[in-house]
Amino acid sequence: MNKNVKILETALFISLTITFVIANTYINGGNISNNGYYILSLWIILAFVVIIINSFKIKNLNKSECLAIGFRYSFIPKMVIYIYTVILILLGLTDKEYFSSNLQTFINGLTAIAVFYIFGNKALKVSIYAVIAAYLILLLKCLFSGNSLEFNDLAFSVGYIVIYMINVRKKWRLKVLFVDLIILIMILLAGKRIGIFALIIAILWLKISSKFDKKMYKNIMIISATLISTIALIFIAFALSPQWMEQIDSLGINLSGRDYYYSVMSDHAHFGIDFIGLGRNACQYIISHEYQYFHIGNIHSDILRMYIECGMVLFIIWLGYYFYIEPFIILKSYGTKAACFLFSITIYTFIVYFTDNTELYLMNNYFYILTFLTFLYMEKSNSKIDI
Repeated sequence: MNKNVKILETALFISLTITFVIANTYINGGNISNNGYYILSLWIILAFVVIIINSFKIKNLNKSECLAIGFRYSFIPKMVIYIYTVILILLGLTDKEYFSSNLQTFINGLTAIAVFYIFGNKALKVSIYAVIAAYLILLLKCLFSGNSLEFNDLAFSVGYIVIYMINVRKKWRLKVLFVDLIILIMILLAGKRIGIFALIIAILWLKISSKFDKKMYKNIMIISATLISTIALIFIAFALSPQWMEQIDSLGINLSGRDYYYSVMSDHAHFGIDFIGLGRNACQYIISHEYQYFHIGNIHSDILRMYIECGMVLFIIWLGYYFYIEPFIILKSYGTKAACFLFSITIYTFIVYFTDNTELYLMNNYFYILTFLTFLYMEKSNSKIDI
């Protein structure tokens, strides 16, 4: 049995390494291959086969609860948005050309759930080693080809690993120094300023909020959630304002072209409670079909994209689910430490959402869900994995 487990773990390591390399390799003039998603899908299929063999029963109650939470957290919000899009199309309130299966957005999180189901807490450890292996391979490729060392998906996904390690590490030992060193190099060489900024804010929030009791922590969580939600709405209001780009130009602020992307979307959306949204995948379709000269796949802001696709009401519900509903459920069921961890990685995620499309990235959602599930599982079993 142990031999079979080792074989499976090796297969996971190899497949994830290949997937992570693919997820950070640009082809066809700046596009990313979908082959990584096909590889991840195999683990979803395997997990489904295993659960059928086990007659849909999970003996480990702790794991069962974590899987239910992970499925709810990863799958349900996306499914609601997808159903909302179908309703808009059926009612003739948006263009049917926007319709897409959006399987990629489901695969990321579902793979994390699948490998956690198969391997338990070992899934994260194997995944971290796969990230390091993928980075070393990509680094060698770039050194020989002369390409940039900026690996967007990989760089942002490392943030979840850092936040997890800060939470679980009591001692920083020599034998794990290599892992820490590689992760630090990945963060610095990637040069993603928003990622570094988001990581610093998330860690500071984590350290400060963890010092308070449960009652005070609730207040901190509400204040933090309200602040981020308010900033998001203000950002959207400015981004969709016709005068916004003129103000940016007059101030001489360089947004790497994002001001142009946001400006053209103001022709398709407006800020207001009456805006019902264009439906999932609308931004990608509009950018790729009407503004091909931008040579981008989306508008480089998941906050703005989700507002345009969901509309005001569903966008607020989306924010509320991740910042209010789910953290309070975790707080009640798992305690302050688990809720604090979830909130910190959510802060990290949503800060990055302001300037990037990481909600659509393969590795980001994978590690978002996997670190969350692993932390919940280890917290309830009162142990930690040794990375």
